[in-house]
Amino acid sequence: MVNGARSPYGNAIGSNGYLMTIGNSSYHSLQTSFRHRSGPLELLGAYTFSKSIDDSSGWGDQINPLNQRLSRSLSAFDVTHNFVASYYYKLPFGQLFGHHRVSDGWVITSITRFSTGLPIFLRERDDNSLLGTRFTGPHGNGVDTPNYMPGDLQFKDPRTGQPYFNIDLFSKEAIGQLCTASKRFFHGHGLNNWDMALLKDTSIT
Repeated sequence: MVNGARSPYGNAIGSNGYLMTIGNSSYHSLQTSFRHRSGPLELLGAYTFSKSIDDSSGWGDQINPLNQRLSRSLSAFDVTHNFVASYYYKLPFGQLFGHHRVSDGWVITSITRFSTGLPIFLRERDDNSLLGTRFTGPHGNGVDTPNYMPGDLQFKDPRTGQPYFNIDLFSKEAIGQLCTASKRFFHGHGLNNWDMALLKDTSIT
């Protein structure tokens, strides 16, 4: 609704968002890699141990207008552990069955990744803080998050149908007060992914 317009319910109070590029971030990491080749086998691997923290991870991730430090949390793309390995192996069918078009050219290849999950994003779909940030930004997420009482989050397997974390540790923020939970302070389920392929290269003369 446009500021100053009238509605059937009386005078309308609108909101004009003031957008600035004032976000700050920090990233620290340990990065290692290895490569090995021996005969028909080739291995390539990399591991990164890192932490990324910011007060806004991108367009629409609003910053608390009263205290910017209250918005500082894990970045939306933070991944603590990330290990990726790929390998390429020429199958020795030619040596076993003789070299010809049927036995030669067989290759098995794979990319394997083990990594920490992305951070869980917490928010309240209200404006209990009375800061007026709900629907002000491009996504309307606001800065309201629930209150958090520190305790065991009791992560559970989502395949059971139960909540991934202990929701009893969270409660709605009081009217006119800022929340106590950071918008991102723990990660979701990690990634265990295998991509494999069996290939055949045949020369046609």
